[in-house]
Order: sequence, then structure tokens, then C-alpha cells
Amino acid sequence: QAIHLLSKMWRVTVAMRLLWISLALTAPACQGVRTSCSVSLEGKYTGDFDFVCDTTVPWLHSDGVSWAPATPPSGTGCHEYVFLKGQMPDCIVGSSCAACAQATGEEVHVERIMGGSCDAC
Repeated sequence: QAIHLLSKMWRVTVAMRLLWISLALTAPACQGVRTSCSVSLEGKYTGDFDFVCDTTVPWLHSDGVSWAPATPPSGTGCHEYVFLKGQMPDCIVGSSCAACAQATGEEVHVERIMGGSCDAC
């Protein structure tokens, strides 16, 4: 039953994120404002780490094997994608992860990416 619940939560999370992206791409786009972007985090740090969290909008981006791109939403400021060593939170890669808000472990690298543009910040 727990697996069924996790599967349902995963589908809802993905559906909500896709809806947000589609709205962000269509609404202000006609005004020439960039509202979304996507950047691969894979290869941004080649040292030893166990997982990657967005600590700005808590999201698990990697378990060290699987990856989800950085897609920081417009209006959310500078996102910190933290590469950490230690116990990975009990979350699914590519989904919201409350534990990433205050990720525990040894911080070994940080990528800072601006929401909406994916510029360095």
C-alpha cells in the first residue's frame, strides 16, 4: 500500500510540475519575458558526492546515479543546488523533497542558478 501511495504522489507531483511549466511557457511568453529554463546538473561537479538538493525550492535532483535537470521557476530568485555527502533523504529524484530545505550532510559543492533564466547568480 505504501508503494501505491508513493506512486500516486509521484504522478500528482509530476502532473503539477508539468502544468506549472505549461502555464509558465504560455502566459507571459507573449510579453517577451523568460519564465522557465532547464539546465543539466550532471557533470557540474566531478568530485565525490552522494546526492544533490535544491535548497531554495526543496527538490531532490540526484541520488548520485539518476538525475533531474534544474528547472528553477521565474520569480523564485537564486536557487542553490547543493551537492552533498552523507545520508540521502527519503525522497524520489525529480520530485519535491521537504528534507532538502535543510539538507544534512557535508556540503561539497554549490551551483547557483537564477530562477526563470538559468543565469549564474
